[in-house]
Amino acid sequence: MCSVLRKIPQLSALTSCIWMKTSGRRGRGALVSYATLTDSNEFLMYPAKDLRIFVKGTQLDAGLKVDDGQWHHVCVTWSSNGGNWVYYDNGAEYTSGSGLESGKCITGGGTLLLGQEQDEVGGGFHPLQCLIGRITGFNLWSKALSGDEVAAVFNDCAIGGDIFAWNVADLEIRGDVNEIEGDFCDEPAIPQESDEAGQTLELTSSDTYVGVLRQMPQLSALTSCIWVKTSGPGTKATLVSYAASTHHNEFLMYPAGGLKIFVKGCQVTAGLKVDDDQWHHVCVTWSSNGGNWMYYDNGAKYTSGSGLASGKSITGGGTLILGQEQDEVGGGLDPSQALIGSITGFNFWSNALSGDEVAAVFNDCSIGGDIFAWNVEDLEITGDVTEINVDFCACVLPDLTIA
Repeated sequence: MCSVLRKIPQLSALTSCIWMKTSGRRGRGALVSYATLTDSNEFLMYPAKDLRIFVKGTQLDAGLKVDDGQWHHVCVTWSSNGGNWVYYDNGAEYTSGSGLESGKCITGGGTLLLGQEQDEVGGGFHPLQCLIGRITGFNLWSKALSGDEVAAVFNDCAIGGDIFAWNVADLEIRGDVNEIEGDFCDEPAIPQESDEAGQTLELTSSDTYVGVLRQMPQLSALTSCIWVKTSGPGTKATLVSYAASTHHNEFLMYPAGGLKIFVKGCQVTAGLKVDDDQWHHVCVTWSSNGGNWMYYDNGAKYTSGSGLASGKSITGGGTLILGQEQDEVGGGLDPSQALIGSITGFNFWSNALSGDEVAAVFNDCSIGGDIFAWNVEDLEITGDVTEINVDFCACVLPDLTIA
C-alpha cells in the first residue's frame, strides 16, 4: 500500500493517470482510492473485470479491461460541469459519457492511497481488494485534461500532475512493496521519433509503394503485427495488403473507422480504433482451424471470434504491400486508401501466436516473424517515404511492485 503525501483540495474536476500491470490473476485490486469523512469512495479507480470508477460513491463501469497481466496507461477525467467523464487507455480515448455526479464537488482533506480500497478514511482494508501487480507514473490534476494532453502524458513520463507528480519519495509505503529501478519504457515500448535515418517509415503521400521482398507460402494460419501511427482520425489507411491470383484481398488490415481484417475476401470489423494519431502496436492472428481470429492492441487482447474463412488456406505466391490496398496483384492502388502516417516493426508469422507471444513481441522489438522480420533493407520503397529513427525506450521511471 502507498499513501500519497499530498493535501487534496476540493475538486470540481480531476484527471487521474497511472501506469499499471496486474499479476494476471484477475484480482479485485484498487488502483487509486480517495476517501473522506463524507464518503469512503469519494474517488476510486477499481479494475474488477472492467475498470470501474466511483465519484462520491456513484459507480461507473465502461467495459475497459485492464486486469490482463499487461502494462496499461489508464487515465480518467471527470468534471462537475455536466458530470462529464472520459476513459483513456494507452493514450487513446476508450469511451466517454456525462451525468456522473453533475454539479457536485469532491471533498478535500481526505486520504489518497494506491493499491488498496478504503472503507473508512485511511483504513477498513479488505484483503481481496488490494492490488497484486505493479504501478508507476501516477499523476493527479485538478482539471480534466484534453485528449491531446492525455496523449502527451502517455508519451512523455516527465509530465506530472499539479496535485501530485509521480515521485516515490513523496509516498508513504507500507507492506510488501518492492521498489524497482529500471528502464520503464522497455515495458511497454513507446516509439519516439527523431529525424535521423532509421527503421521507421514516414509515408507522406498517396503514391507510395512499400513492397515486402519475401516469397509468400500457402498459409493455414498467420500472425501479422505492425507499429502504426496515422496522420489523424477517420483516415482510410491500409496497413497490410496481401493479394494473390485467387483474391486481391487474400489478407488485408484496414483501419477505416475500426480496424477491419479480410481473409480471402471475408471481412471482420471489431471496433478497434487505431486511426487516432497515436502509436499502436496492432496484431492480428488467424487460423483456418475454425476460422479463429484475434485482435491485439499494444500487447493486450482486444477481441476475438471464429468462423472467418474456416477450413480455407491463404494462397501463396502473391504480393505483400504495406500502406496501400491492392485491387489486383501488385497494383490497382487507390489514393484514398493509402496510409498517411508512420509504420515500423512489421513482422509476419506462419502460425497464430499466443497472447503471451504477442505481448513479448510488443515489449521486445528484436523479435521477428518467420516469414518476414522487420528490416527496411528487405523492402522495395518508392514514392514519398522518409526513413526516421524510433527509440522504443525513451524514459526511465521507478517501478513499484506491490505483492
